[in-house]
Amino acid sequence: MQRKPPRITFSGADAQSSRWVGVEIDLGGDLYRHPPSALLTMYAKKGEGSSVFIDWGPFLIFGLGVLLLAGLLWLPFVHRVTRRLRLMTEGAERISEGNFEVNVASRHGDEIGRLSRAIQCMSSRLSLFVDGQKRFLGDTAHELCSPLVRLRMGLGILSQRLEGEE
Repeated sequence: MQRKPPRITFSGADAQSSRWVGVEIDLGGDLYRHPPSALLTMYAKKGEGSSVFIDWGPFLIFGLGVLLLAGLLWLPFVHRVTRRLRLMTEGAERISEGNFEVNVASRHGDEIGRLSRAIQCMSSRLSLFVDGQKRFLGDTAHELCSPLVRLRMGLGILSQRLEGEE
């Protein structure tokens, strides 16, 4: 036979601020045992300490104070980190658009500072690669166009000197 979990049947406080609670508990065991369950009651008068009846007000105020203090202490740190990340994101977006003149390098020695210096280095290397590619394409185009122009000029001169069907 499986035991039922205890359930609170009543609780409250009377006019004198006394506190009381009743919990129905299963006595378990034999199916024919009488009574099969019992009612456990607890009562505390005003001013008497009890581990069951705790005033949660001071704990709630203390917890809210700790959360407020933690928020005030962490807010500048989080703002600084998110600002640095926002600058790096904007720099990476400019790099993706082809503008390699970005300045996101940071002097900080933490991971975000290393990341910003890596983005700055990547930007300058990409700029060198793109400039080199443009220069190579320009030189290649010049080298290909020069012989073609000479051939066209030679054909033009030859066609002017030839007569009729020749």
